[in-house]
Amino acid sequence: MKTLVTIASYRHPVPAYVAKTQLETEGIRCFVDDETSRTRDWLASGEAAGVRLQVASADADRARHLLDARA
Repeated sequence: MKTLVTIASYRHPVPAYVAKTQLETEGIRCFVDDETSRTRDWLASGEAAGVRLQVASADADRARHLLDARA
């Protein structure tokens, strides 16, 4: 089993899915975590309520680099 690591956090799911699509285009498998809890509790704020983009630990450095290049 591969270990997942969070490479980015977002307040809303849309930017997380945009980043996910970009990484998957580059061959990196991704997982968006906490989307449902964020959309259910839209008044929540902070890191705990955020949407997390996760990848396998082996892909983390490359994924961060690709997201940084996009910004």
